[in-house]
Amino acid sequence: MLENFEIEDFVMKIVRMLSIAVVLANAAFAFAQNEPSRTDVFQWLRQARAASMAGEKDKARKLIDDSRSWASKNKDKLAGAWADQLTGELEFSAGDRAKAVTAFTAALDAFGELKNEQGIANCRLNLGRLAFAEQKLNDALQHQTIALESFRKLNRSADEAAVLSDLAATQKQLGKVAEAKQSLQQAWSILGNREGTDPASKLRVLGELASCCEATNEPAEAIKHFTAAITLAGDTKQPAEEARLRNSLGSLHQRQGNLEEAGKQYEAALKTNPGSDPATEAAIRNNLGALLQEQGKIKEALVELQKALALFEQQKDDAGQGRTLYNIALAYETDGKNADAIVAYEKAATLRRKIKDDAGAARVLDNLALLYASSGKADKAKECRDEAERLRSRR
Repeated sequence: MLENFEIEDFVMKIVRMLSIAVVLANAAFAFAQNEPSRTDVFQWLRQARAASMAGEKDKARKLIDDSRSWASKNKDKLAGAWADQLTGELEFSAGDRAKAVTAFTAALDAFGELKNEQGIANCRLNLGRLAFAEQKLNDALQHQTIALESFRKLNRSADEAAVLSDLAATQKQLGKVAEAKQSLQQAWSILGNREGTDPASKLRVLGELASCCEATNEPAEAIKHFTAAITLAGDTKQPAEEARLRNSLGSLHQRQGNLEEAGKQYEAALKTNPGSDPATEAAIRNNLGALLQEQGKIKEALVELQKALALFEQQKDDAGQGRTLYNIALAYETDGKNADAIVAYEKAATLRRKIKDDAGAARVLDNLALLYASSGKADKAKECRDEAERLRSRR
């Protein structure tokens, strides 16, 4: 029989053991309550995409990293694949294409292993955009074609339209303008009457469709699509886009010889975009200046062209400066100010060489050669002609 003190000691041991068990049970319960569920993790991934789109890159990166850690710990390949996919999107938007390719490729491998068609399609869409950005057009075409087939299988029409728009840009770059036009028409058949579609997507398709119609020598169709896009931009309060579209429509009218209508579009574009987008304003003023020069209004033309040149200089846009200086030179030449024209042509030629625009530089040098010849500088004229021929032979 146990003595009293032995009974008390035994009871105390039991109490201590029960206390430890309670503490451990509470800790386990708390851990279970704090441990994120799979639902939580996919919510993090959705929040990460929203944060990335809102420009909150650090927040997006932390959410993605936390999701990837959970996926690794719990051996959840699908969550890990989506974390890689979102990493690719984040790095692409940040301009790090190499990291983006690595992330998208890892995601594509995982989605392929899981036979997840949605993930595969998204990766192909993004890899296509990356390849296009790097001018790897055949790679872009391959990714976009696969993405298109996948989205069609999934019956995701909005994503299908996005791929068709990307595909058209690639086809156009490859010189397949008729195919690009067909892709854009298919995209528009999806987006045209679709409720809730982002207006920017519709504007992109309409604007590109207009450009393709212009390239296939269908000016009436091009004007129709530009006009529809301008109306949509106005209705959805997108002044910068409206200004760009009016500038494009003005250029089309100018090339068609409809100078009065071109001028109306340029003036409307400037009123629509009052200094909010310097690059667009520079392009509009350059085109307006060229139009005024064509109409013989040299003084007004030079005012607009000098404004355009200053804006292009602020943007450090060498191509824009080169185009505007060429137009300034033409205006001076038309006005009989050959010395000023030569200075402007020389600057334009320098900029064209800098950006490796051989065709543009050759055209400037042809004009320079004529001016030097008319000024009695035969050696300079020959020098310009010879360089122009060399540049043309390199094409």
